[in-house]
Amino acid sequence: MSDPMQKEFEVFSRTAEKIDGTIGATANVCSIVIDKGETILTKVFHAKKKDDSRAEDMLLEWIFSEPSVQNGNRLDFRIYMNYPPLNTTSHSLVSGFKSLEEQGKKVKVAIKFVTLHGQGEGDEGKEENKQGLKNLRESGVKLGVFEEVDWLYLLDVLRDPTWIQKQLKGSRAAKKVLREIGKDSDDIEEYESMSKGSEEIPKVLE
Repeated sequence: MSDPMQKEFEVFSRTAEKIDGTIGATANVCSIVIDKGETILTKVFHAKKKDDSRAEDMLLEWIFSEPSVQNGNRLDFRIYMNYPPLNTTSHSLVSGFKSLEEQGKKVKVAIKFVTLHGQGEGDEGKEENKQGLKNLRESGVKLGVFEEVDWLYLLDVLRDPTWIQKQLKGSRAAKKVLREIGKDSDDIEEYESMSKGSEEIPKVLE
């Protein structure tokens, strides 16, 4: 059975369902509103457990090499992570955002997580990861956990645009038969006009 969602959504959902321990994969979605909406970028990052880097490492590299970020004056970052970044990455994010501000840019950053890791009793790196979160907050980054609106946003952004086309293959043959049966009927045209009003799937950078 095909899945209407991209693989990154599974990482977020599995993280939420994992009560004990953590999953190895990481996923991030980053949305950047540049100069009050003149440019809006959305990019998705995913790393498997066996990969050398985590999703936030790839996000970090992209943010500070993206030309639109370098050319913008007002930058509003909204970042969604299944887990918070490790302490070293937190430091790199703080330094990177600070460097953008030193260039005269106005920077706002909000990061939301599905849940925290390394926070339970006996979890390795608990205090180190907690310090990373503290550094982010003290630098002005707004931190929070997922709420219903955030899941709805990910459901919208992480839809697989090819899934609908796959489902429509059988519909095309059926539509042809219906046209032959009822050439005088306005039913098909009426439903077609209704479907044209549906929302467009958000464009995500490749």
